[in-house]
Amino acid sequence: MSKLQRLEVEKCITFNDQAVRAIGQCSKTLKVLHFVSYYPMTSPSAMLSLAELVNLDTLNVAENLSVQDEFLLALGAKCKLLKNVDVSCKYIFK
Repeated sequence: MSKLQRLEVEKCITFNDQAVRAIGQCSKTLKVLHFVSYYPMTSPSAMLSLAELVNLDTLNVAENLSVQDEFLLALGAKCKLLKNVDVSCKYIFK
């Protein structure tokens, strides 16, 4: 995945923490990542590895319940080239 520039993953319920970490470690050239919808086998801590994608320009993590404040803070600190981010979610938690 060393030359990969765009990756779209949507509604893959078997996608797990190991796969998320692999993207963060192996895809340093990635510019566009769409990781949209619900992934029951991913954790918020694994999402932190995506902040290592320092060449990321566009990130869509809409409806992804693993997105939390710590992940967004890490993105802001490390992904200085980010121009477009979608973290929209229709789920409401009380």
